[in-house]
Amino acid sequence: LMIRNSSKYLTECHSWFLEFLGRNTLETYVLQFHLFMNHQVQYIPIVIPGSGAEGETYLRVANMLLCGCIFVTVAVWARK
Repeated sequence: LMIRNSSKYLTECHSWFLEFLGRNTLETYVLQFHLFMNHQVQYIPIVIPGSGAEGETYLRVANMLLCGCIFVTVAVWARK
């Protein structure tokens, strides 16, 4: 906050990424219950086969990134 207020140029700038997240915060909050916390919460969504708890690290990371992208895409779609 101090860096942002240090000059007029920085005060007039804004982060498009934070603006995007701020616009979709309510949808992500509501959708997490519908998409991830239905039925049995102890299981994680597995989209890529072999990316479970015993899977390779790169498959688990890829699965996490894919689920995150799907989640944000659905949140943006729900906002429209």
